[in-house]
Amino acid sequence: MISGVAGGLMSVGFHPERLSVGASGAIFGLAGALIAGFYLGEFSLPRAVVQAHLRSVVAFVVFNIIFGAIASGTDNLCHLGGVLAGLGCGALIAKFAPSDRNVTARFSILFLVALLLAAITLHLEHSRNYMGHLQLGAEFLNQEQYAEAIDELQKATRAQPKDVSSHLDPAAAYYGNKQYPQAEAELRQALALEPDNQNALFSLGFVDLAQGSVPQAKEVFSKLIARDYSAPGGHYGLGMTLAAEGNDKAAIDELKLTAQMRPNYEGVYYRLGRSQAKLKLYADAIDSFQRELKNGEDYDTELELSDAYRANGQTDKAATAKSRAEKLRKPANK
Repeated sequence: MISGVAGGLMSVGFHPERLSVGASGAIFGLAGALIAGFYLGEFSLPRAVVQAHLRSVVAFVVFNIIFGAIASGTDNLCHLGGVLAGLGCGALIAKFAPSDRNVTARFSILFLVALLLAAITLHLEHSRNYMGHLQLGAEFLNQEQYAEAIDELQKATRAQPKDVSSHLDPAAAYYGNKQYPQAEAELRQALALEPDNQNALFSLGFVDLAQGSVPQAKEVFSKLIARDYSAPGGHYGLGMTLAAEGNDKAAIDELKLTAQMRPNYEGVYYRLGRSQAKLKLYADAIDSFQRELKNGEDYDTELELSDAYRANGQTDKAATAKSRAEKLRKPANK
């Protein structure tokens, strides 16, 4: 039982976000106790027999640890935690309570080890508690409840200020809540911890755009493209930056490149259509907006499609698109 708990604690300690089930940690604990007992204990059996048993159990542990490292879906940390707990208990019993008549001593050893595991549990509860705030904050973020997300994610940041993810999610919540200076501050802290973090750089570019810092945004997205030309996010961001500068022709080139790399990139055809409409390429804009709507209904896209139809002289279709847009309009926040 102690080994099973120890295996679970080691798994949680290194991967608090991952669930693990099964009794293998306890089984490995029994193997660890046998190894310690065979190595340190005294037996009436010939030493050669004991050594043979020892080699057999060691081979079992080593083989399964290697197999666990190769096979997917195996929690080797749980196995390792169980082995270590078994080795510890087995060694203490072999040295200080070798006889099965030493009931009190054996109970005391197991009790002390159980207390140690309880202390480790309390430590993990305190040190990994931020994960709960991160997960709850992420749920609020997905539901666009930005104020609630910020409250939960701030708790995670205070608990784990040197964890990059503790800054990225709050930045997204601040951005969604249009608190751009706070979002920028979180992203710069994330980049101070991990200067090459692509997600932080990508998000920083959009925060710069939202604050009207177009040259800074252009520099960020150009840097992303220089690092990985094949990543569509950098081209998408640069396309938006060029559009913000009024250079819609160059923006169209970058956005088309994004669409070639990833046709289902969210928002790319919407942005492409807007730039095409500004250049009075209304037929192309209509096609882009229609492509965007294949990914799902959207108020803004329907509204832009309506304007493009009207500018192209297709008033009936413009009215139909405007009607669809009105049905998708979100109610005003109270």
